[in-house]
Amino acid sequence: MSEEASAGTRPLSPWRQAGLAVTVLERQHDLHSSIFGVGIIQPINVLRALDALGFAQACMDAAYPASEWGATYDVDGNYLHPMLGTPIEGADLPPLNGLTRPKLHEILTEPTRRSAPRSATTPRSRSCGRTRPG
Repeated sequence: MSEEASAGTRPLSPWRQAGLAVTVLERQHDLHSSIFGVGIIQPINVLRALDALGFAQACMDAAYPASEWGATYDVDGNYLHPMLGTPIEGADLPPLNGLTRPKLHEILTEPTRRSAPRSATTPRSRSCGRTRPG
């Protein structure tokens, strides 16, 4: 099996725990080579999924929780109302969470790096089983 680390390698851990051999094929030599840029806003449904994978707390510890996306204004720039995030009753998670891509990438890839899987660098076209056009 192969999975690009930039897509998140945490789902590989249960396969390893089940005794399956896992190889991560990297497009770039440096795991952090393609993830720099803008931040990520994680709505509560994403936080719930991250919680199921064991990552929500680390993401919240490294980020900025929020209760609203922003605000809505009319065409003249007059404030109308807030754009609230949606809390989930009974969930101990914020409606929204914002963090940087490098930090999210570090949180998601560190367990895989620590578990020392076999890894290799390969061109994307090869790792995805695709051929390049032209």
